[in-house]
Amino acid sequence: MSRELIERLRTRKTVAQWTRGVDADYPAIWSPDRDCHEAAALLEQQAAEIERLRALDGERVAKLNALTVQSARDAEQIEALRKDAERYRWLRDTPWPREVERAVMLHANASWDAAIDAAMSTREGA
Repeated sequence: MSRELIERLRTRKTVAQWTRGVDADYPAIWSPDRDCHEAAALLEQQAAEIERLRALDGERVAKLNALTVQSARDAEQIEALRKDAERYRWLRDTPWPREVERAVMLHANASWDAAIDAAMSTREGA
């Protein structure tokens, strides 16, 4: 919204009283144009509302971006949990190969996932 337009509307005056001259009537008293003042006030309100909505839109975009990032993190976590669940079901339902048995018996926790994954892929390929 043009600040110049609002200012022109706000300062516009209209003739409040005429004076009769010899050959024509002349404006004697000027007063603010109420319609123009009212229009200027409405335009200012609209401009403020537009700015408020733009700020709100920016906040919503920021929230949406944050949710998108969180969703990606959640998807990664879900995938890791899915893989752990597959390992558990495999351990529960399958006779263990020697490599997995050894990792479990020796409490070689760091090598459990690799040993189980290798055994699972061997079984899936067979």
